[in-house]
Amino acid sequence: MATPDQLTVHVGVETAARTAAAAMADNSTRATELIAALRAAGVAAADVQTSNLSVFPEYDDKGRFITGYRVSNSVTATVRDLSRASDLLDAAASAAGDALRINGLSFSVADMAPRLAEARAAAVADARLRAEQLATAAGVTLGRLRHMSDLPGAHERDPMSARSMMAAGAYGTPVEAGSQEICAEVELVYDIAD
Repeated sequence: MATPDQLTVHVGVETAARTAAAAMADNSTRATELIAALRAAGVAAADVQTSNLSVFPEYDDKGRFITGYRVSNSVTATVRDLSRASDLLDAAASAAGDALRINGLSFSVADMAPRLAEARAAAVADARLRAEQLATAAGVTLGRLRHMSDLPGAHERDPMSARSMMAAGAYGTPVEAGSQEICAEVELVYDIAD
């Protein structure tokens, strides 16, 4: 188990107007203000990346005539100082107003290498113990280790297992990092001794 030390937020603005140009202009202004608010809240320029920009028409109830255009502009921001996460979300809400869209967040551990090393060592010890138990139950002894592999897969469990939480609020939006499970799966193949 590890305590996450960074947060990735998917946030953006959505605007609508009668013309695509007007919707884009409004969206551009709000997106610029949102990005400035993220930067002012401590997110480095390298940690803000545009992840989506879309413009699409809106139609009347019968789907025949275009009544306007909707523009969505989203960025992915990485918060490396979790003590500022609440301030960042509140700053985003203040900057974007009703155009704000929060499309999710996830916690992670920035330096996974030491945690993965610990998880792999524990997985190897567990695999060896299980192999010994099986050999004893079968009335044989283990021979030399023939093959060992680190099985591919997710090393971080789903962020929901971290009991991460974000609740909307005007000020002081609560953000809890919880804990995160770091996993390793290995396969050991032994000879059976004569």
